[in-house]
Amino acid sequence: MYKSVGLSNWQNFKITLIEGISCGLIGMVIAVVVSYMEIQTIFLVAGPKISMVPKFGVKTFFLAGAMGILVTLLGSVVPILKSRQMKIIEEIKFD
Repeated sequence: MYKSVGLSNWQNFKITLIEGISCGLIGMVIAVVVSYMEIQTIFLVAGPKISMVPKFGVKTFFLAGAMGILVTLLGSVVPILKSRQMKIIEEIKFD
């Protein structure tokens, strides 16, 4: 679709990369918050029965979040490669 309005391959690459990074960042923030809340809830409810207490640093959560961003970016590689090979007419027909 972007090629049909005049974007070059480089501009299409940048847009797809920005979309991948922003989706990964949003997903990372949501996942870190939800994971932290789940861990706290589990050990609040089951705390008396479990003798250990989890000690996760901020580094652990953000490392997992960075891996999520990386996976999202890797997922945007296929659309970038396919859009480079598509011709404008094929792209208009495909949409």
